[in-house]
Amino acid sequence: MIRIIVRVYIQRGMISQRDQQDMIQEINRKLIERLPKIQKQYNGSSQLRTYFSVIVRNMCLEELRKPFMLSEPDQPPYESNQLSEEPVDLFLVRQEYERLQRVLQTFGKYYPRLCLIMKCFANVNIGDKDLSKFPVVLSSELRFQILDQLESSIDEQRKDQYQILSDIIDKLEGRRIPPESLRKWYASRQEECLRLLNGKPPKSSYGAETLIFLVERGNLNNKSE
Repeated sequence: MIRIIVRVYIQRGMISQRDQQDMIQEINRKLIERLPKIQKQYNGSSQLRTYFSVIVRNMCLEELRKPFMLSEPDQPPYESNQLSEEPVDLFLVRQEYERLQRVLQTFGKYYPRLCLIMKCFANVNIGDKDLSKFPVVLSSELRFQILDQLESSIDEQRKDQYQILSDIIDKLEGRRIPPESLRKWYASRQEECLRLLNGKPPKSSYGAETLIFLVERGNLNNKSE
């Protein structure tokens, strides 16, 4: 997420490409230093990823203002009234989300399964449109049962989510994949996605959390997805 937000300011011309890594390291340092204050101020009124992205964005601005400041401001730059996202930020995240979608589509018949797993891990709403991408024709009763299972998987530990997803994929694809096999399969596909997103030679350093962040933000900004 930090890399995505820093990239926003690079594309705006506010940060030089050669300063990217220094900026990322400085923000990481500040986050560790301010973590107790950040934890104390987070009240759960917004999603943690949204709250965190605002903190990172304002830390970037803080760094950009440094040459013109005698000292850092006393007021934390992440009050609740700053939780709206700028249109440019939304546009760039949307661009990255669409790039991720193009990468996922290269997996052909496994595209629906990958989308389902990623949306489940990102706690993104899954509906009839997602289920219709699978080859099995579902009865209304089975469709409601699957959607209920997906809803129950929210906030479950990852191993329990794999257990639920294993049962759901059995219904959607007509084949049984044990949870551990599903985990290994997804880990392998995830590595392939990251390899394609980062490029060869790598131009980005996206990781597993980046994928979940993009799925979450991309879907929040495109209700028709």
